[in-house]
Amino acid sequence: TAVPRGDGSAAAGIKRAPHSGTLNAPAAEPGTLHVDLKELIVSMGGYRYVVFAIDEYTRYVFVSFIKQKSDAAQAAQQIIAAFNATVATPVDEHGRALARPRVRKIHSDREGKLMSHMFREFCAREGIHHTTSPPHDHDLNPIAERTIGVVSERATAIRAESGAPARLWPHIIAYAIDWHNATIGS
Repeated sequence: TAVPRGDGSAAAGIKRAPHSGTLNAPAAEPGTLHVDLKELIVSMGGYRYVVFAIDEYTRYVFVSFIKQKSDAAQAAQQIIAAFNATVATPVDEHGRALARPRVRKIHSDREGKLMSHMFREFCAREGIHHTTSPPHDHDLNPIAERTIGVVSERATAIRAESGAPARLWPHIIAYAIDWHNATIGS
């Protein structure tokens, strides 16, 4: 017997076809930070991790070196304070000052200390929306991953060319980040 075609079976019969449009991401605005951690070998000063935070709008990199992963939430708070203190006040076409950008959103991988109760309370208190990529899917934090890759490649080249020992990684990475932040890009 024939099965009557209702709404459910009609939807199941839809064929996949390419669509003619494009998917446009919303325009980036200052105040969205993409955060991630990178592990180092134990370096001078006992630092083992780097907390990277990249401003979505300018791709400016903020960094903090930490000794334990448990310090990641506090490092992110310090980076947010640095962003809020250093980002310039924009002006309109008549030269009048506009509202100063502040961190409003953080996107990160599902790093435990950035998922902690303490960090969630901090975000709620400061009015910061925190989003995360799905578990074990680093591809959905692309701004942080790509920027860390660029900085890491540059730092590795600097270390190789200078012959610096690995225990100087924090200094080498900080230099590579300064170089990245000073580079003019689109």
